[in-house]
Order: sequence, then structure tokens, then C-alpha cells
Amino acid sequence: MDNNTDLNATLEAIATLSKICEEPSIYIYNMNGSLLEKVFFMYLFPILGLTGVVGNSLNILVLRDKGMKRTYILFFWVALSDILFFFSLSPTWLASYNFLAQINSFRQIFYAIKIHFLGLANWISAFNIWTVCLISLERYSAVNNPMKQNKMFGFSPKIVVATFMFLTFICTSYFHYESVCKTKFVCNGTWVLQACMDVRSEWEKWENNTPQWLRTTVEVLRYIHGLVAIFLPMLLVIGFNIALIYHAKSVGFSFQGSVSKKQAKKFSDGKETDESERSIYRRHSEATNHQRTENRITQIAIVIIFVFFVSNFPSAIVLLYQTVHPIEKSHNSPGEVSIGDWAKLITSILTMSGKAVNFFIFCIYSENFRRRLKSKICCGYFASITSSIDDSRRRSKRFNL
Repeated sequence: MDNNTDLNATLEAIATLSKICEEPSIYIYNMNGSLLEKVFFMYLFPILGLTGVVGNSLNILVLRDKGMKRTYILFFWVALSDILFFFSLSPTWLASYNFLAQINSFRQIFYAIKIHFLGLANWISAFNIWTVCLISLERYSAVNNPMKQNKMFGFSPKIVVATFMFLTFICTSYFHYESVCKTKFVCNGTWVLQACMDVRSEWEKWENNTPQWLRTTVEVLRYIHGLVAIFLPMLLVIGFNIALIYHAKSVGFSFQGSVSKKQAKKFSDGKETDESERSIYRRHSEATNHQRTENRITQIAIVIIFVFFVSNFPSAIVLLYQTVHPIEKSHNSPGEVSIGDWAKLITSILTMSGKAVNFFIFCIYSENFRRRLKSKICCGYFASITSSIDDSRRRSKRFNL
């Protein structure tokens, strides 16, 4: 008996035993796995998703400027990955509404893409964790070597980001083929159902015909994903952030450069100074401004990394536990709620809240961000006109017109 025949029989059994044909309003409309998950996607996800997408879109609007520091480049990728994460959950969100769940064509599309969107969400999450880890590493490097060039590990940030994007894709690729799924019309062709079997498990009533090499690949990648995409980056984030906070407190965000108050007052008052004094003061001013900028970026990074840790650590623990002890899915009544359902709900709220608040952190802690944002969304048009007028005036004065 092949896998498709086995799954067809399973679907017929589920439809019969669960009385789906008799009570479709209870069973058919719940495509989310549990009642709590359905409620979450119906009422909370739209709020968190809208806040996250709009907020991170505004982050991208400001952070995409050319010449931005390498940390802001990494923040740009964090914002973009957060937006993609919310979009990767959009099919599950749509499936929570009964008026769509009762349309068989929608159910067929949802069943066909849900496993791949799940893989996409896990890929984005793994990439997001490593990007935050890179921010921690970059900030620690920056506070130790403030004048270092815009490089990471000797490469440009874009190359580093692309490398981690590829590696995390490899680690999470098994989500696309770890299950064998089959859809079938039941209840005399009234409803479409789907059953999925894990390719690694030994099925009770029939033989698992999945090739051994595929089962081994899924098993190996599952543990690699738990180690490389969850445990290791979270451990590095904790370590680098603690080191970053300790270093920042130990140096007191001190400014580089050395110039006496007497020299500074003499220069600022316009008194006569020799070239060497002017050169010392100029270097001091440049170093001070640079250090202030680095300090502001570091403060923002510390807050964002801390919020990321608080919002993602519980979810990481749950995912690691599921990696070591896979939870077998059961066909319980959709109205039943287990401890695992509550754990999934709480971690989902924390994770998505963390992805939605970065915009507010930038607004609170960065005056430069607020100024750039205002110039782009509120006064961008008028600012461009004013800039053109000022340029014309400068050219007129230059040529005495």
C-alpha cells in the first residue's frame, strides 16, 4: 500500500470518527490547529501585524539612505525580515475566518502552500536571529574600535548578510519536505480535508515508504536548525549584549580626543590661535561628534537587543524542546485546549510584539531618526523645495547676481 492510499484512508477515517460531515461548523472551519490559535489570528494578529508592517516600513524608509553606518544597514535587514515574517503568516491569518474556510478552492490553495509558508517563516526567523547577533557583535567591535571602517569580518555588510541568508535557508529547508501531505474531498465531495505524516516517524497501520536518505536528511537538518539557528545565536546574543553593556558602563561613553577648556574657549571666542591649536580642536570636535554618534547607536542597539531577547527567548525554548522531543499531532476536538496550545499562544504574542516595537524604540531613543522620518513623511516635499531655494540663493551670492 503506497503513501497516498494510506493518507486517503486516514482522511476518510478522520471524517467519520470526528463527525465532520454532521457538524461542519465546529470542525471544518477550524484550519488553525486549535481554538486558541484561531482566536489569536482572528483578533490579535491583525493588530500586531499592522503595527509591525507599518512601523518596520517606516524604519526601512529612514534606514535605506545611502551612506548609513553598518549598524543601520543591519537594522534595515531586521526591519525587512520582520515585515516578511508577518506576510509569511498571512495565509494562516486568512484561514482563521469562517467565510474563507468554507470555500473549498481557498482550502485547496491553503493546504498547498501552508507547509512552504511555514518553512519561509522559520527561515526568516533564523535569519532575523543571526542578524540581531551580528548587530551585537558589530556594536561590541565598534565601541572597542570606534574609527574602524565600514567592514565586518573584512567584508562589506551586504556580503555578510547574504552569506547568513543562504546558510539559514539551508538549515531550515527541511520544513518544505519533512511531511507527506494529501488532500481529499470527503462527505460526498462537500469538504476538502488534508492529512500530513512526518517522514521520520514509523506509521502504525502501514509502512513508511519515504526513502531512508530523505528521512536522515530531515533528522540531521532538524538538529542543525535547533543548534545553529536557535541555540547558538541566542547564546551569542546574550554574551555579546552583556559584554556590550559592561563595556559601555566601564568606559562611561567617554569622548575621544584631548583639548583644554582654555583652548576650546579661545577658539570659540574667535581669538587668535595658531594652526596647531586649530588642528587639535578640529580633531577633538570630529572625534567627539563621532563618539556621540556611536554612543547613540549603541544605546539603541542595547535596547533593541534586550527587547528581542525578552520576546524571543521563550519561543526559542519551546522550539528547542520540540526539536529534542517532537510533539505528535493528535486529532482532538477543536474546542479542546492543551498546555501546549497556551504555551504557543503566549510565545507567539511575545515574538510578534517584539517585532512590532522596534519603530517605537527608534522614535524614543534617536532624535536623528525622528528628524529624518519627519523630513520624509511630513515635510519631504516642502524640504526639497526649501533646499532648492537655498541652493539657488547660494549660487546667486557666489556669482553676485
